[in-house]
Amino acid sequence: IGDETANPITLITREEIQRSGVATTRDLLETLPGFNGNTLSDLNGGNSFGNGGTGASFRNLGKQSTLVLLNSRRIAAYPLADYNEVFSNLDSLPVEAIERIEVLKSGGSALYGSDAVAGVLNIV
Repeated sequence: IGDETANPITLITREEIQRSGVATTRDLLETLPGFNGNTLSDLNGGNSFGNGGTGASFRNLGKQSTLVLLNSRRIAAYPLADYNEVFSNLDSLPVEAIERIEVLKSGGSALYGSDAVAGVLNIV
């Protein structure tokens, strides 16, 4: 992401991930300022958006406005019958496999499209 935009990015390295002691990608993202912990997960099925799914919601703009990339490529949307709720499932990405996370907080809709209005996460 850093080569593609003039906006500052936040970089979380492998060493920082290991020091944090988190068990899931969701727990790691909840340590970042601007992420909404209440709207991220539906592991118990009570939030009615996707049983067992975890979406990234940045700056309270919703999970549909935060683009999640894996190695700078879009990942498939979480399979739901309701196409009003399209998001990438972070639970499918084990924290042990993450080398670093690049976070573009200022939005990247000019470069990535309307699903990057809130920001972009690049998980490498």
